Amino acid sequence: MGITRRDFALFLGKTAVLTGVLGSLLLLASQEVKQRRPPGAVEEGIFKLVCLRCGRCGEACPARVIRFVKLSENLPFAGTPVLLDNGVCQLCFNCVDVCPSGALQPVPKEKAKMGTAYINRDKCIGCGICIKICNQVVSAISWANRRKSKAIIDPGKCLGCGACVPECPVQAIKLTPENAYRPPFAWPKGA
Repeated sequence: MGITRRDFALFLGKTAVLTGVLGSLLLLASQEVKQRRPPGAVEEGIFKLVCLRCGRCGEACPARVIRFVKLSENLPFAGTPVLLDNGVCQLCFNCVDVCPSGALQPVPKEKAKMGTAYINRDKCIGCGICIKICNQVVSAISWANRRKSKAIIDPGKCLGCGACVPECPVQAIKLTPENAYRPPFAWPKGA
């Protein structure tokens, strides 16, 4: 029994569609998570492998700012913890203390950089509230000029904790996972 031109064309069409679908799935699977991780999170490639997806970090967070990546968001990272978009990490490190796998490593407060906050200077009204709030954490926000008309964030000092975000009356501050400190992986004590 021979194959017809129509059957061959149909076969090629199905193969092309399947190749496109598989290629898209592989592309999605290779994408890293674009949200802030809890403090002490190791590098993404290692994090994906060692995080047990046990949920203990979320249960231990007193501020309830840890959520878990959904299957529909990112297949390989599904179930791993991220911080809510504008969630304020209290830097209590409870999440690190309960992590059984070492995906979250102990780090000193000054190295607990989860990302960076940015001020939209066009929106900033120069109220100084963010400066007062940040001075209680790491003093990463200061006045941009002597007239004290705009605030500026030092990205090198900013921990990305988000304490300044809910306090801004004009929503001029946004958080990103950029420049997060990712400590080297080490097996947890007693493992």
